[in-house]
Amino acid sequence: MAEREPAISADHSLCIGCSACTRVCPTRALRVRDKIVQAKQGRCLKCGACIFACKHGAMRAHTSSSADLERFKIRVALPSLVLYGQFGEDVRPGQILRAFRSLGFDLACDISWVCEMVAAASDAYLTDCRGPWPQISMTCPAVVRLIQLKYPDLIPHLVPIDPPCEVAPRVHRGRLAAEYGVKPSEIGMFYISPCTALVDAIERPLGRRPSSLDGAFSISELYGPLLRALRNSPDGDSDEQVSIRGLRWVMASGEIPGMRNVNSISVKGLQDVTYVLDRIEAGRCSGADFINAYICSDGCFSGQLTIAGRYSAQRYLHNIMRQIGDSPPVKEERIRSLLQTHIFDFDDAIIPLPASPPAGDLRQAAARQRQKRELWSQLPKRDCAACGAPDCDSLAGDVVEGEAELTDCPFFRLEQLSRDVPFSKTAACVTRFAARACCPHCNTMLTQGPYLEIAALTPGSERPVRARLSAVVGEIGAKLSGEGPEGTTMQIGCPECGTSLESTERCSLCGAPLARLNLRGGGTYQLCSRRGCGGQTISGPCTSEGLVPLAGRTSDSSQEGS
Repeated sequence: MAEREPAISADHSLCIGCSACTRVCPTRALRVRDKIVQAKQGRCLKCGACIFACKHGAMRAHTSSSADLERFKIRVALPSLVLYGQFGEDVRPGQILRAFRSLGFDLACDISWVCEMVAAASDAYLTDCRGPWPQISMTCPAVVRLIQLKYPDLIPHLVPIDPPCEVAPRVHRGRLAAEYGVKPSEIGMFYISPCTALVDAIERPLGRRPSSLDGAFSISELYGPLLRALRNSPDGDSDEQVSIRGLRWVMASGEIPGMRNVNSISVKGLQDVTYVLDRIEAGRCSGADFINAYICSDGCFSGQLTIAGRYSAQRYLHNIMRQIGDSPPVKEERIRSLLQTHIFDFDDAIIPLPASPPAGDLRQAAARQRQKRELWSQLPKRDCAACGAPDCDSLAGDVVEGEAELTDCPFFRLEQLSRDVPFSKTAACVTRFAARACCPHCNTMLTQGPYLEIAALTPGSERPVRARLSAVVGEIGAKLSGEGPEGTTMQIGCPECGTSLESTERCSLCGAPLARLNLRGGGTYQLCSRRGCGGQTISGPCTSEGLVPLAGRTSDSSQEGS
């Protein structure tokens, strides 16, 4: 299989360094460095939470290309069952499978029967299993990666049964090779995926080497072409035989409906999954036999690569199942015979993934933990992500690993600066600083006490007006005075030379343009142009000449709500 891009990557031309993605990452894998997001090697689950969190479209999924299709004589699509719920209840599975022929595929194979067989194989495995309990499904690759990273002691709980998307190519490849008169290696099997975790599992297989699939496309990228094909041939073949028990798999997000073992639990959503895994690790969930867990809140219907809303898609598929009616189950003898061929089995053992570089010995590891705790104690514990790490604990860990410095935290830098600035005993209550900022074009000092005097042009106005902005660094609720409702974006300029102060960078809080000023003594001070936001950034070699301590706990700016 040809080398491909990671399942998720950041488009640095769109990333503004807002840190929104770092806050939602379940393994704290993302960092903002030099105002662009980066992933720590080996920590990313490819769960796609960052794709949902990014408002600027910077986090993108990567799938196969048309060039990957051209490598094979016979091209086969294996669509996720979620696809059947994307087009409405009047479009049957057979019509969707037939439509793939107009997209460059020679045929598409339904995997609902494979889902039924995998559920039966899991049931048979549990019958002979001797623990440890509960056993955990490996259907969701993101959950498996989470266990490898954060719960390595639970690896023996994983059921060593491949998911349907990996079993299906093994079931169909030999049959199709004989049918078309080609070698098995000349048949390309491509999964039509609802999420990035399943795409990543093809590039980085779990417990097998290599993947049974040759690539993957997303439901979202094929939805438009499929919809056009369905409209062009609305009366296509719709009598494809599908397994109702297999469709129940995707409706319930897992094997449980197709299993005889009723002592099972289905868990969906990151928060609930981590809660259950914590309880299993603590030995408080041994009463259950089987856990089916999905990172996404509604299983595969909530995948980042789908089109239809998760509730609509479930309703559509439910109505399709009612129209199709029941179907006879796969015979148990067939399942037993397939189990003997090991078609469901993993090839390799699942191994733990270290979340950080391993220490040389236990003594060194303990020393690193002590160093991390000491560093963390010096941080403000705000967990604001302003430093580029998702929280203070992560920043402390990055410092220990040599990837960051404590001064990356703006609050730590301000506290450090307050210790370095000499002041009298009467000013011992200094807690804040005013930025002494000047125009980068004419060098006019714009700071007047706790205010910045600026020229602001509001939307719809013809001429700029003089306005005040709080110059207090870190003050929450700093607002532009003058006309305009909350949320209005101003064009900020110098009141003396009239030059625009707008920079190319955006506010990490609201995404509005930042205005850039120079600090006395060096460094830059940037402030948000949206009225009511108060976003501020300081960079460069700040000195006591550029940041002046303010005595007292309040300032005029906070009293006036400027």
